[in-house]
Amino acid sequence: MITQMTNKSFTFAILSIFAMLTLMSFASAATLTNQNPTTFLTTSGSHTLTIDVTGTASEVVTLSLPDITQDGKTIDFTVAPSVTIVATGVAQSITISYTVPTDFVFNYGKTYSTILTATAASGNTSQTFSFPVTNPTKYTDNGDLSITIDDLSVKNGFGKDDDWFPLDDVNAKIVVENSGTDKIKNIVVEWGLYDQNTGKFVMKEKESDFNLNDGDDKTLNIPFKLDEVNKFDNSDTYVFYAWATGEDEAHSDDKTSTYDSASINMINDESDFVVLGNIQISDSVSCGDDVHITADVWNIGTDDQDKVYVIISESTLGINQKVSIGDISSFDNGILDATIKIPQDAESEKNYVLKLSVYGEDGLYQNDYDDSKSQSDVWFKVSGTCSAPVTIAASLQSEARTGQELKVKTTITNTDSKAGNFTLDLSGYSSWAELVNVNKTSFTVNAGASQDVIITFKVNDDASGSQNFNIGLQEGTKTFSQQVSVPLTQSSGFSLSGITGLFTSGNKLIWAIGALNAILILVIIIVAVKVVRKK
Repeated sequence: MITQMTNKSFTFAILSIFAMLTLMSFASAATLTNQNPTTFLTTSGSHTLTIDVTGTASEVVTLSLPDITQDGKTIDFTVAPSVTIVATGVAQSITISYTVPTDFVFNYGKTYSTILTATAASGNTSQTFSFPVTNPTKYTDNGDLSITIDDLSVKNGFGKDDDWFPLDDVNAKIVVENSGTDKIKNIVVEWGLYDQNTGKFVMKEKESDFNLNDGDDKTLNIPFKLDEVNKFDNSDTYVFYAWATGEDEAHSDDKTSTYDSASINMINDESDFVVLGNIQISDSVSCGDDVHITADVWNIGTDDQDKVYVIISESTLGINQKVSIGDISSFDNGILDATIKIPQDAESEKNYVLKLSVYGEDGLYQNDYDDSKSQSDVWFKVSGTCSAPVTIAASLQSEARTGQELKVKTTITNTDSKAGNFTLDLSGYSSWAELVNVNKTSFTVNAGASQDVIITFKVNDDASGSQNFNIGLQEGTKTFSQQVSVPLTQSSGFSLSGITGLFTSGNKLIWAIGALNAILILVIIIVAVKVVRKK
């Protein structure tokens, strides 16, 4: 037992000594400090950089620094092969000389670096030196050509100024000027959005070339859409670059290039936000058409979303359709694929707007940035000749009072030359009333004949103001719709209100008689007063 303990103690002592020697060797390694300047320069020509080498004893430190080669072009580095450290903690300055060839191209987004290695008896150390590539252009600037990002603005979407959301439509206003003494030709403007986190361009484009005489300038308005949604989940800091390259006649047609940049804050940290992109719908449709609508439903929030759906609505056409999308992971998308029916009685040559609203389990999506709701408006035009072979009229059969039953008579007239089989459907009333009864929902109407339908609602106690509901008819594949407006009054009051819409009122005679009676009573009172005064 004692022997085992002795062996363990001896082993522990040996390991402790070994660890101490290891730590001492790291602590005694040479160090590289006080770099001046802090980075290498990318401009062509010869440059120098100084650095201090410090050791922990009098020793010789061996140095090595490899060259950088690209496309057969080499940046040559020169450094003393060794340096002698005279005492512990005493720094020895060394100079690094390097030459950048005039035709060496620093490609933007690529890292150019080399490693200085210091080897000594006390230990080894190293330091990486890099060339900062902040200029996206490949050519030097001779000062004659200038480019300015004059304005960046969000034209459609949820962002503004330099705060952008994925899927925003952005416009860049860029001004290029020739401030030299001669013509600059074949000027090409390039631009792109650069992700500082990944070191890559999210998007990069080139515009058509042009020429500029001395003193002239050109303004470019460049629209673009941030539709590479899945590339925007890496960071929120981006840079918009614009650069121009041209052949300057004042410098023997040598190429000159210049650039400008603007920092962009990408809003991609919303927890719950789902929006629509790439909405497709036919610009012009006809009455009675089935219209196909597609869109990408993007979750641009950081949290996964469940039970996403879209409501497609247009009140004057009686369109109110729910389309289920399902679950969507963060920075992923679902697909909206729906068909809506344009009523046969839509107004011809009129522009309509569909509202597409995106909902989740907690209701309509809106962002935290400025509380904007996830709703998109889509315009389309109804073309051709629209003539409905049926008319829908409505009239009150009772007073429209809160908390009471409301009866509406609907008269359907078949103006076609043949009989029609119709199905009646009601919508748009659930927020202010409950449907009690419809005495007929399916019926046949002969050519030129009419059919009355009695609709009974129970008006909610808290309903108020003017309320609407839609009367829809379907005949085969054709649909017809009429919106009806009902002005409500409180049950405690008296009202002469009727209902409005594209229909006729059946109570005009009753109100006319009432008004005549009121006038007669007023005349009697005036006559009676005059008689009393004469007496």
